[in-house]
Amino acid sequence: MSGTINYSLCWEDQDILKILHQEGHEILIIGSAGCLSLSSLAFQDVRLHIIDINELQIKLIRLKVCAFNNLNYDDCMYFFGTFTPPKKSIERVDILLYLLQYLPKDDQIFWKLNKKTITKGLIHIGKWERYIRTWNKYFLPLVLSKNTIADFINSNKIEDQISIYKSKIDKFHYRLIFKTFTSKIIQSRFGRHPDLLKHFKDSPGDIWHDRLEKAWCGIPIIKNYFFRYILESHYRESMTLPDWAIRENYDIISKRTSNLSFHTNSLTEYLFNTSKNFDMIYISNVTDTLNQRDSDILFKQCAASLKKEGKLVIWNNLVERKPIKSFLLMEELSNIISKSRIASYYGYFGVYQLK
Repeated sequence: MSGTINYSLCWEDQDILKILHQEGHEILIIGSAGCLSLSSLAFQDVRLHIIDINELQIKLIRLKVCAFNNLNYDDCMYFFGTFTPPKKSIERVDILLYLLQYLPKDDQIFWKLNKKTITKGLIHIGKWERYIRTWNKYFLPLVLSKNTIADFINSNKIEDQISIYKSKIDKFHYRLIFKTFTSKIIQSRFGRHPDLLKHFKDSPGDIWHDRLEKAWCGIPIIKNYFFRYILESHYRESMTLPDWAIRENYDIISKRTSNLSFHTNSLTEYLFNTSKNFDMIYISNVTDTLNQRDSDILFKQCAASLKKEGKLVIWNNLVERKPIKSFLLMEELSNIISKSRIASYYGYFGVYQLK
């Protein structure tokens, strides 16, 4: 899954990390865009081993960490483009050129060759985030007015969200455009990596339409920074933010970035070769890309690399893969987290412990 930056943001809830992490824990976590790892440092003083099979995701995370270490909060959020929709600014290139001196040589070469990509903000450069920007800039306006979207985002009550959704949004043309835009063909070409869809035989558009109804009608929009980004491609500083973007957390995160290590490898191969044991292994939706046999091999390696009380965390989107041979589902904890999560588009979540 290399060759492009697939994600420049993480799209999984961070609150599970607040619940499960304890001081001194050793965590193995899929890198993605690094948001969960950075937020983790705001919660507890843990050691995070960040792994991703895509070396460009690792380069992206290292650049984010470099920004935390060498910029003040305001300059870092500006460089990221956190509070503004994607908009070109040559000043971001100047910031990048300043930061390059602190990065490994290979990273310097990559970002020099790709410096124009960051002019709109670092968190907007992923394939998925560019796909979302196409959605909310060109397709969503075909069926919803700017006033309707603004009214929804500024809703103060769930009842208001439900009313707007039922009366103005969930109509034939919205459903048609949404399901077309989120079809397997369109997503594979412009949104998600094809490997994340290859084991799913149905239309993801139908499923995601139903799952996103919770975002429209079941979660206060002021809390749902994921869905606000889907609607307008930035975060609002006056509303709930991911923990890495909160001003009060900035210095805490910066002081703990030395707790991070980076590994470019497949998760299965890394676990096969490491002698480390972890308190938690966070595999995200890796097994969406694997068949059942390869998933079982990965689960076996996870079991061998977890400490006795260790936890395995799975966030699958479209394909259910259960590690039933070596693990037990922590059903009560998983249900509590599932009910409170704002990443409503994920279908299969579970926290597992060793048998």
